[in-house]
Amino acid sequence: MALDLCVQLSKSLAIYLALLTDAATAYQLTAMDSYLPSYGMAYATGMAFCIKIIGPIFLSMKEHEFFFKFARASMIITFFFIPLIVGCTVPFIEGLSLSSGQNACEYAGSTECVRFFTNVYGPNAEGGQYTLYYSFRAFAFGSIVEAIYIVARAVIVTMLDFRFILKSTGVAMIFYIVAIIVVSVAKPFAKEAISYWSAMFVPQVVLIFLFIGRMHTQFRRIVRGDLKGVMRGRFQQKMFGNTGNEVESTS
Repeated sequence: MALDLCVQLSKSLAIYLALLTDAATAYQLTAMDSYLPSYGMAYATGMAFCIKIIGPIFLSMKEHEFFFKFARASMIITFFFIPLIVGCTVPFIEGLSLSSGQNACEYAGSTECVRFFTNVYGPNAEGGQYTLYYSFRAFAFGSIVEAIYIVARAVIVTMLDFRFILKSTGVAMIFYIVAIIVVSVAKPFAKEAISYWSAMFVPQVVLIFLFIGRMHTQFRRIVRGDLKGVMRGRFQQKMFGNTGNEVESTS
């Protein structure tokens, strides 16, 4: 729960800071975020459900090696989403920008909202630096990170390694605080939509590396038959069916 709250907090805080800067900046963030489920999340959600369903079956049968092979294969497949997401978004940046921000066009007929429309799409909707067209260049980055994070999260949650998840969340938020400060003050990209968008996904990037590293470490420990520091208390009992420091051979 703390993990999900912190990840959502990173997005909400970025949008809030963007609103303090300019409504058009926040609008760009929400426009890109509204398309996120159609790409990275849509690709990874089904795989995450499979991990949560099949993973516990392997663990309950004490087939730990099969579980980690399954988890590793799932992570490798997830990285193949990268060219898929890039191919579906980068060549179509202009169309995605117009589609995601189509309700901003309603302001074009209102004199007092011309500035807002110009800040979103540029003069005469021709684009330019830090417009929605420009910000969508980072959309693929967010989609890729979100897809990989969803699968990595499913693996670590299936392992019931909640203590490590809590510690990792704290580390990720430290990196996020640094990132959000940098994008808020560092010139020339300070307080721009593309900067806030990139900072929004810093926690997920950190968590991806930590979760994959943890999965690799635990796999090596389990193969050696050493559970010390891998699972603790009732989670160890639930997953491995014993309270000692040995597991059955998985060879």
